[in-house]
Amino acid sequence: MLDRLLGQRYRVVQALGVGQLAKTYIVEDYHRPNRPKCVVKVLKPQSHYPEFLSTAKRLFHKEAEILEQLGQHDQIPRSLAYFEENQEFYLVQELIEGHTLSLELPLFHCWSESQVIQMLKDVLQILEFVHSYGVIHRDIKPSNLMRRKKDNRLILIDFGAVKQISVPRIKTNGLITSQTISIGTQGYMPTEQVRGKPGLFHSHQPENKFSVLYLKSV
Repeated sequence: MLDRLLGQRYRVVQALGVGQLAKTYIVEDYHRPNRPKCVVKVLKPQSHYPEFLSTAKRLFHKEAEILEQLGQHDQIPRSLAYFEENQEFYLVQELIEGHTLSLELPLFHCWSESQVIQMLKDVLQILEFVHSYGVIHRDIKPSNLMRRKKDNRLILIDFGAVKQISVPRIKTNGLITSQTISIGTQGYMPTEQVRGKPGLFHSHQPENKFSVLYLKSV
């Protein structure tokens, strides 16, 4: 794969990682001055069963659509291009220079209270923006949070598991629920995801002006 030209534009210079549905590479953009580097995610399904391929393609298309919307936030990688070639799918994203939060959390190392509070403030304001678009990430973990080198801010990456929240169904007991697919990483998944019963729970009290939204699948 190294040195391969993708889409007659992006030359692969380094492998980044392998996921359940895709591989990621650092590439050089030969159509821009100085050949800036960016990230390409390649969908290469391991199965050719029609149902599996359909799901994989749907997730990949959805990631491209969502990143196009969410990329306007400074702490989410921008979507630069999306194309299909030789029955493979390619998503081009902004390259974030830095390191993952995993490197800041070695075994048996504890953060101070102020560090934890600052991290939560940084991450939660990103999630607030993501949720405003009716989207949940569903795989929040240290390896999906990048510490950007230029300003030390946290960047939320890898939206391969996202799913737009569907229109909820109202139940007679006053709760509104919307089912989702169980996706995530062991050790970071909420209880209902581990049990294979993920869901979005919306509690509403008629006497209140605002309702409370519980994104339990994040």
